[in-house]
Amino acid sequence: MPRHKLSDLPRATAAILDKNPDINLVAMTPKVRADVDYVLLFAGNFAEVALSAKLTGRDYEVVMAYLSAMAFGNLLEMPQSAIAERLGMTKQAVSRTVRRLESVGILIRDHHGALRFNMNLVMRGRMAEVLSRYLDFFRESMATSVKCGHNITPIVGMTDGLRALCDDEEDRADRARADDLRYERRRRGSV
Repeated sequence: MPRHKLSDLPRATAAILDKNPDINLVAMTPKVRADVDYVLLFAGNFAEVALSAKLTGRDYEVVMAYLSAMAFGNLLEMPQSAIAERLGMTKQAVSRTVRRLESVGILIRDHHGALRFNMNLVMRGRMAEVLSRYLDFFRESMATSVKCGHNITPIVGMTDGLRALCDDEEDRADRARADDLRYERRRRGSV
């Protein structure tokens, strides 16, 4: 008697498993491959901001170029000159577009001056990990959205949930110091 529940399998697969009882079939939840760029896009929030800001085609081009190069924690490490070259734009045009995207709250400079996407609009990484490691930036994203007058839904209904994800204040401070150190090393080119 086969060890597998064959009723859910196509007939050809079921026949192979019937003839070869030593074959194990494992059902797995598909995961995003590590070598595939992806982001979580909060479509309602992004549409609200993009439509109210009346984004231009150039704005969308720069947004898409940055989305494809965004690091975990929404960090945008690609220089504007590389974006300009990739899109066939001048550096000045990209710089103007970045300033515009900052002014409408799509892009935000964190306390280090690093450019990041607003976490209420897009996110890269596992949500629990991103929110626990970048809690301060998440709060900064929320404050920017409020300041810019975005009529958006908070991405998580959870101030309590966020607190549960974050350890005590001392652990959070240790992670912030480690992030600061990594940022400085990366800035100096020693990583």
